[in-house]
Amino acid sequence: MKMISSEKTFFPRFALELLKFCIFAFAYYLPLILGAAELSATDHRAQALLDQALSLPLIQIEIIRAGAIHLALISVYYCALLHVANRISIWLRVSSIIPQLSLLTLGWFVAATANRMFFPHSDYAYSFSYLGEPSIVVALTSILATSVALAVTQTVTRNNSKRLVLLCGMLLGIPAVATLTGLSTFSEGTDKTSERNVIIVGIDSLSGPTFESHKQLMPNLTRLIDRGTYFTQAYTPIGRTFPAWTSVLTGSLPAEHGALFNLRNLKHVNKTTLLTRALQKQGYQTTFAIDERRFANIDESFSFDHVVGPKAGALDFVLQGINDTPLTNLILQIPLARMALPFSYINTASHINYDASGFVDQTLSTISDNSKFFLAAHFESAHYPFKSRHTLKTVEHSNTFLARHLSALTSVDTQVAQLMRGLSTRGHLNDALIIVMSDHGEGFGGVEMETTRNGAPLSVTGYGHGTNLLSEDQNRIVLALIQFQNGKTITVPEQRNDLVSLTDLKELIERYVASGAIDGIPKRECMITETGLRFAAASNYKTLNPVELAAESASYYEIGNDGRMQLRETELAPLVHAKDIALRCTDRITQFVAFDDRYYAYALSGDGSLVEKTPPQTDIDKIDAYRSQLFSVSQASAFMD
Repeated sequence: MKMISSEKTFFPRFALELLKFCIFAFAYYLPLILGAAELSATDHRAQALLDQALSLPLIQIEIIRAGAIHLALISVYYCALLHVANRISIWLRVSSIIPQLSLLTLGWFVAATANRMFFPHSDYAYSFSYLGEPSIVVALTSILATSVALAVTQTVTRNNSKRLVLLCGMLLGIPAVATLTGLSTFSEGTDKTSERNVIIVGIDSLSGPTFESHKQLMPNLTRLIDRGTYFTQAYTPIGRTFPAWTSVLTGSLPAEHGALFNLRNLKHVNKTTLLTRALQKQGYQTTFAIDERRFANIDESFSFDHVVGPKAGALDFVLQGINDTPLTNLILQIPLARMALPFSYINTASHINYDASGFVDQTLSTISDNSKFFLAAHFESAHYPFKSRHTLKTVEHSNTFLARHLSALTSVDTQVAQLMRGLSTRGHLNDALIIVMSDHGEGFGGVEMETTRNGAPLSVTGYGHGTNLLSEDQNRIVLALIQFQNGKTITVPEQRNDLVSLTDLKELIERYVASGAIDGIPKRECMITETGLRFAAASNYKTLNPVELAAESASYYEIGNDGRMQLRETELAPLVHAKDIALRCTDRITQFVAFDDRYYAYALSGDGSLVEKTPPQTDIDKIDAYRSQLFSVSQASAFMD
């Protein structure tokens, strides 16, 4: 009879506790629910792609895991608040209802206020923006801290050691784990290698013209570059991250290595000539670090021993908004999040909670003190939408997109300084080559110059990258070489105006590794450049709508069995047909414009202006030959699939 009675009292109590937790969780997630309702996309193409992703068991498991992490975080926070409330009710000798209601409400307000203060770009509880005032944060936190102190005092007074341990565990467990995981990240060795380490510092979307005009905003990067050889006429072969980096690693053009567009299926990329494969055979440890992988799925198959960055996959496009809550934003600042929230950890696509310092720490942690190494680190914070919570200065400019880009670059500049400081203190610059480069530039809608096309006036302008081959802002990149010995630079500072491509870096690195010389860049007369995938919805940043862009692009992509989004090979041929191809030379640019299906040529004057001229037949022949290569690659892959 006693057992039946206890069961009768247990289940109603359990149901009541569960109901209270559900109400608290609903209130906590209500801002996300409302935000998701406003942004819900109805386009059938985007919905079909989403349905394909959700049908994969791998994606389903990841979603369940992410949900479990959210449930664990909110449960720990709720239980801690509830325990404090119950202790206070005993101390005050009042019903637990009032303390529980007060503490749970206070707990939400403390989470929301702290979130607004430390994560100012967060969309969580955006309508409560006033909560981010420091005075409100301090006041509410003080009240909660006082409540916790009273709860601890009451627990100690009653000599209830088990409950005290439980309370402290809930309140201090996560910070303790964070500290331990942070301490275990690095292991200082004593026997440093000094065998020609190679470090590439990549900066996304930084054009040569932008860097040269705003050096004062990037003092660390400027000091580094000014100590070496800077190339004033360096260009990307294609203004897209994945193909550009593949060109760096293979020393070849997209038609040769197969990475024709971002997110092309990796099995169609030719990796036989990888620089990293050759370096591994020579005993080099190889690391690739990138803090945004949605459009560049470079992984260990590119002969990298370590890949640092968020987990690559379709969920990278889905989970960033869901992970914008006070508790997830907090947990993403510690190394533990690499296992708990892998799609958002050190991910600039999740700019709200991106841990800039943590990305550099994770990168440095992969480098062994006892092995020569090749490190390629790519920083993405300056990429569109040009948002970073780590900016050191808010730049004012009539062009708001350029202003945001420049502001974001100040945070990248700090990361470069942190990386260089870490390499230096660990002795990795005793014998090393630093290559500073950007994968492409960025256009911000301004008119760069005026020229003609077929005799009619033409303004060279545009937004983004990989869209206009006449644009210096989109195609001219930053490239500098700095050689170190015994921790100090030995390169004679100079500027060179040789025409240089990212494809030249592989040969340069191979020569340096073999002999220690850095004079391996050939003097070229011309180079091929090409456009990437272009969407109408992204042609103007002022009118860019993420929902419209997702709808336009969805039909070009599919979800692979590995859970990653990839370009449909059946769409490759028409996309290649739409590419503009140019032959950029020291004195001219000859360009095939796919939309017009004809050639144009321009003489390059001393001041950088373009003067229309008759396209030389030799240039046309070279462009036609390259286009034939591109068509062969696209048709072969479509036949294979």
